[in-house]
Amino acid sequence: MYRILIMILFSFLFIGVRAQNVNKDSILINSKCCYKKKKSITITLENHTGMDLQRAYPMSPLSIFKWVGDEWVQVAQVGYCACGTVFCPPPPELMPFYNNDKIALSWDQMETRCVDKEKGIVANKWSGKGKYMVVFEFKIERDSASFQRSQNFRIR
Repeated sequence: MYRILIMILFSFLFIGVRAQNVNKDSILINSKCCYKKKKSITITLENHTGMDLQRAYPMSPLSIFKWVGDEWVQVAQVGYCACGTVFCPPPPELMPFYNNDKIALSWDQMETRCVDKEKGIVANKWSGKGKYMVVFEFKIERDSASFQRSQNFRIR
């Protein structure tokens, strides 16, 4: 009985140490440094941490921020269940991001906003030239603290 308790204690300690020592830089975000205006942007994520992770809010549009003046401002985007016109089940909060997985995501450089929620009308506008940052949120385990990785790029 004593040995079993010690083994359980060591396994919890090992999991805790493993969770704290994830090399966040081993999550690669690949994108060009500069894109032409109004062209589709493809960003790939690669998990080379040596462990399975959880990607937070996988159904949401990309979290993209634009440098405006002296601060980062989030680019407006309509996401899952556009404008709330249709009943949609709640999206998953987390999705597995397995070791050595590669995910390609794209953005069309457009800001999108709901103009009329009752009719489901969405307005699109080009986001413009400038400096941008895409941010991804991850968790090591469902109940662990989240951490972020980001990548900057420009639109000319």
